[in-house]
Amino acid sequence: MEAITTIGLDIAKSVFQAHGVDAAGTVVVRRQLKRRYVVAFFQKVPPCLVGIEACATWHHWSREIAGSWPYRAADAAGAQLRMLKAQILGLDRRIMAWHRPNGTSQRLDQIPCVGPALATALVASVPDPKAFRSGRPFFAWIGLVPRQHSREGFPYTIIKT
Repeated sequence: MEAITTIGLDIAKSVFQAHGVDAAGTVVVRRQLKRRYVVAFFQKVPPCLVGIEACATWHHWSREIAGSWPYRAADAAGAQLRMLKAQILGLDRRIMAWHRPNGTSQRLDQIPCVGPALATALVASVPDPKAFRSGRPFFAWIGLVPRQHSREGFPYTIIKT
């Protein structure tokens, strides 16, 4: 069971379900556990991230499981956080590598509250910016404002009385 990085634990009255995966997301263990064997199971598993179903007794079970790994639980959490941080930094580098030479992305980045991640996402997802007559239909298309139902680009519907 050395390869387990994450376990999901479904808590029930008498029979629990443990579902463990490795770093690639491949199922390593899928096991039904009677209540009395839960702690023994986690004593055999190396420290890893454990997701427990939110219910009335999850605090109890989280303390029991964490107690199975004295002084080792923090190391497993610190290692996973380092791995996630490395993945995030790698993705940030890829975004910046695409953003730097792209003029449209650079111009969008100059708008307040728009950074390289949002600018590159907009450039990558908008098929043809000239398809929008103004900013309002574009903002409706991406979901920032309600859909425009007016005629001829006028932002309000005129009701004759």
